[in-house]
Amino acid sequence: MTDTQAVPAAATPAAPLIGRILDGDGHMYMHVDMLRQVGFEMSEAANGEMGLEQAQALQPDLILMDIRMPGMDGLETTRRLRALPALKNVPVVALSASASGSDREQTLMAGMNAFLPKPIDNGSLLEHIATLLQTDAAPSMTLSTMSSMAAGVPTTVRV
Repeated sequence: MTDTQAVPAAATPAAPLIGRILDGDGHMYMHVDMLRQVGFEMSEAANGEMGLEQAQALQPDLILMDIRMPGMDGLETTRRLRALPALKNVPVVALSASASGSDREQTLMAGMNAFLPKPIDNGSLLEHIATLLQTDAAPSMTLSTMSSMAAGVPTTVRV
């Protein structure tokens, strides 16, 4: 009589987790739906303080950060994320209604990796996500895969 051992099923890679730290704008839900449609898991926080707590608990692969929020703004939230060893290398994409050069510069100085002006263009957002996740060796999802999955989704989403 031989002993048999169960062979574990092949592990399915987890979908990349994107944390969103935004000010509660009602238009942001279409944005979340589009990212879920292309295969991302999403967590949401309505302000910087909640975002810091969730990021520490969930360890997202990438964070979408609004710049202007009540309480702690996106710049300060990012500085605090960068001070946490477990989150210091998580890519952060700034989302801002202002497209000024000074806002872009401030976000990069605070430690953000990219800047996208609102309204958000889905193609540009997906390109930034693909680039940042591949750079940081997060679960792989190529831009062509994301683009094909996003077919039929409006090209611009206001968040």
